[in-house]
Amino acid sequence: MKCEGLTLHEPYASLIALGAKRFETRNWAPSHPRTIVICAGKVVIKELNAILKQSPFREALAPLAMTTMFADGVCKREHLNFGKAVAIVDFKTAMDGPTVARGLRGTPREVELRFGDFGIRRKIWVLENIRRILDPFPVKGGQKLFPLEIPDDVKTVEV
Repeated sequence: MKCEGLTLHEPYASLIALGAKRFETRNWAPSHPRTIVICAGKVVIKELNAILKQSPFREALAPLAMTTMFADGVCKREHLNFGKAVAIVDFKTAMDGPTVARGLRGTPREVELRFGDFGIRRKIWVLENIRRILDPFPVKGGQKLFPLEIPDDVKTVEV
């Protein structure tokens, strides 16, 4: 199936795949609704190890660490899927950052404010129908939205 991919640094791509991050923040937004494949970039950001130890990242990413034998429940770099497609989502609309932030404050989803920049000039992409790819497949990422072919045998689970 032909689709479009969007590359995010880890651990942000995995946060979407786990359903912990339902909003992507950018300074631009697509012009119309579409299905997007969330891809984890190959580059390891310098602050990754510190992020993985911080709450709420540590708690949100714990399910990745539980998938390995003798798991200690702590997500480490090797649990992340660098250079792979990790989720398929439906982009419905974009909103401005402060509006979304006000709606999240004081709710159980307030933690999501830590997973993005909800500033005044940011476009907040609302992601729905998040499906985690059960066996993430390698992709060559790109800037902005890029063309991507989803293999026919890809299996997903809704989160």
